Amino acid sequence: MTLITIKGIKIKINIFFIILLAIYIYIGYLFDVFIILFSLIIHEVSHIIMAVKKGIKIDEICLLPFGGFIKLKSFISDNPKKEILTCIMGPLSNLIIAIIFIIINECFVSIYMVKYIVRINLFLFTLNMLPVLPLDGGRIIRGILSYNIGIKLATKVIMTLTYVISTLTIIYGSLNVFKKNEGIYMILLGVYIVIAARKEKDMAAFIFIKQILTKKERILKKGVMKAHFLVGLKSVTIKAILDSFLPGKYHIIIVIDNSGTQLGTLNEEELIKGAMDLGIYVTLEKLLINKKK
Repeated sequence: MTLITIKGIKIKINIFFIILLAIYIYIGYLFDVFIILFSLIIHEVSHIIMAVKKGIKIDEICLLPFGGFIKLKSFISDNPKKEILTCIMGPLSNLIIAIIFIIINECFVSIYMVKYIVRINLFLFTLNMLPVLPLDGGRIIRGILSYNIGIKLATKVIMTLTYVISTLTIIYGSLNVFKKNEGIYMILLGVYIVIAARKEKDMAAFIFIKQILTKKERILKKGVMKAHFLVGLKSVTIKAILDSFLPGKYHIIIVIDNSGTQLGTLNEEELIKGAMDLGIYVTLEKLLINKKK
């Protein structure tokens, strides 16, 4: 169901979220529902504003019980800086709203409405800054890590954190399901994160390919790109080198033998061509031999 359309971007609401909201309204929490929706929309609109500013094309945003899901017309993870800035705007907007209403509560008027706005926005900020995928915090940390270890390894690190935190969340919810009202929500949150994170993991390979395929286009556009040198033993496979690629850098590989003697060099294009012609499990030594033919 589409709520509003902003600059061609549809903001939808998940059917299960509608059912949950309907239950809340039925038991007399209409005002609470309004605050939750308002806070979620502000969160997602903040993402949109930064995305549009950075030239990222968004198709639609779907509001879920625990936040939102952004459907892109193109990947943003091939540019970590854009992803970091776009992701951080949502939680930041909730933090700003919370601070504003904390000041109102302390200095002007202290009523339930003000306190509830603070509570909901602090919750959204804290939840979305968790270092798990597909939440904003996980994307931000993955973007930062990818500068040093590449998108594939960065995704692997965040996925490990995601599974650990999700498991702890489910355990906490299970232990408190009969004691506290939020127990069932913690279980659902943990399960949702695991399911969504698996899809995010599958996308990492496509993001990596996009980084490589668009690199030549960016070099031609800018005229210059920073280089990243890698040193690999002759027995190392193309796959191992590809896994060490960093975003936004052109890679040059120095091939050495076991004694440290340099056997030759391979540039990024030669490595990619070798992967397509010979497969990713071919050694650098064989690739060098094939290059000299």
